Amino acid sequence: MTADRTKVTIIGRDPVVGEVLEALLQAAGYRPRFLPESAMDELPGELLEGSRLLLIAPVLSAERRKALLEMMQDPTTPVNVPILQLLPANGGQHLQGGRIVLWPCSGEELKRAIDALLFGQGRSDPT
Repeated sequence: MTADRTKVTIIGRDPVVGEVLEALLQAAGYRPRFLPESAMDELPGELLEGSRLLLIAPVLSAERRKALLEMMQDPTTPVNVPILQLLPANGGQHLQGGRIVLWPCSGEELKRAIDALLFGQGRSDPT
């Protein structure tokens, strides 16, 4: 299986970072869709319909990040997709839930982390 046509939903606060992530993911063959953090007020089933992965942008507020992770880990949540968190390399708050990649990172590093999560090609945790 390849990245082609795999839908990745990105959620974050900064639309500029969202555009950068969309461009990186499009170049890697994914179908990204950026949603502002205010979209979290919607039901997760509707937000993530058709998505294979939820990518949490590095500038999502700590409160929203925590709420999103708790919501996605709740057994009553109607969707179950892997979560990849991008955390600032200069020290971001690590919250349990999902794999982590330090940001900024290269498009290739991001693609490897996504593929690892989606297709079981190893770990994407930073070392």
